[in-house]
Amino acid sequence: NNPAAMKKNGLIAITFILLSTAIAAAIGIFLALNIQPGHFVDASSLIESGVAEGASIVAKGFPAASELPSKVSGLIPKNPLASMVTGEMLQVILFAAVLGAALMSIPASQSKPLYDLLVALQEVSIHIVSWVMRIAPIAVFGLIAQLVANVGVGVLAGMAIYVFTVLMGLFALALVYFSVAKVSYKKPLGSFFADIRELLLLAFSTSSSAAVMPMSLQVAENKLKIRPDIVRFVIPLGATINMTGTALYQGVATVFLAQVFNVDLTLTNYVFIVTMSVAASIGSPATP
Repeated sequence: NNPAAMKKNGLIAITFILLSTAIAAAIGIFLALNIQPGHFVDASSLIESGVAEGASIVAKGFPAASELPSKVSGLIPKNPLASMVTGEMLQVILFAAVLGAALMSIPASQSKPLYDLLVALQEVSIHIVSWVMRIAPIAVFGLIAQLVANVGVGVLAGMAIYVFTVLMGLFALALVYFSVAKVSYKKPLGSFFADIRELLLLAFSTSSSAAVMPMSLQVAENKLKIRPDIVRFVIPLGATINMTGTALYQGVATVFLAQVFNVDLTLTNYVFIVTMSVAASIGSPATP
């Protein structure tokens, strides 16, 4: 309820999130350029299966540097309510950021009713996500079964190098985060791992920041002993926009597709990939 503290914590959190997301995308591009997973996949088999209909757009080339401002300006929502209805997450997040800044700029007595409503909506959303995750294992199995049925085991085997590249990138990104924890956490790193091991297992098994948010709140408050006001602000914010793993995957995937379809990328293209990976990861749903 302290606007000054929220501004300070929000600025630090958003700066860290944007920086780490850009680093993640750069790690993904670096590994994809060195491992070259796209050279292990036959593009013709993807086209025949129909999977490459959306991916083949990469073959048409990247926008020029002069087009980048128009691409960025296109992310600003013209109608926030329409963006909410159609699920355009990035536009919704930008609108929420503007709304939040406006709430913090007016007296607390005036913003309190809307603030209390938003807090209640947050708690309701957390409970709904908890219910949804009860059927998540069955849903994930269905998605994977459909993918294998449509593409075939042969193509998936050929993409094993791509999967390996992504996993290597995630491992490198984890080292970056654990290095930050080593510097900022007062207790030994072994104690940190012991406190978060169940959280890591759930995050790995669900690949969903929304699914682990209730446990993240519990672990941060009860085990890591972080102040509740910081936890209740940073974790929901991070679950929404801190998609560093998604940015890394998108960086690998874009370079991978460019290699599959023999598209030559320039330095401007790589800058564009990093920029749009950050933007797209922020707008990605918290539940895959």
